[in-house]
Amino acid sequence: GCLTFMKKNQKRYHHYPRLIFTSISQELIKQTKELIKIFGIGFYGSIREFPNKGEWNTQHRIFVCGKEKLLCFMKNIGSKNPTKNSRYLIWKIYGFCPTNITFDQRINIIHGKLDIHSFYVGFVTSKN
Repeated sequence: GCLTFMKKNQKRYHHYPRLIFTSISQELIKQTKELIKIFGIGFYGSIREFPNKGEWNTQHRIFVCGKEKLLCFMKNIGSKNPTKNSRYLIWKIYGFCPTNITFDQRINIIHGKLDIHSFYVGFVTSKN
């Protein structure tokens, strides 16, 4: 799975959460959908074809989007992946999470050693 945050409605920060599960296994995606349904979490799916070594493969995807759905997912299902959890924690603390930053940078943000706003254009530091 993938946890990412996007800018939406012309907001400055990456605040809108999206969980994306992708597999070439239709059965795995079916089982994942059933688990998500148990907790009443809304989602949508898609199927796409993509080339791989001269052949076409089918990719099945599930999207869980939005604040309430992510909160419900994390409360009831959760994640054991430290990378995903660091993104989630920053989003919970700040209401947004920058994209394309390293795990170490996220840990430094969480511990207050790095200013989260420094990843956005136009950020100005104050000199004391």
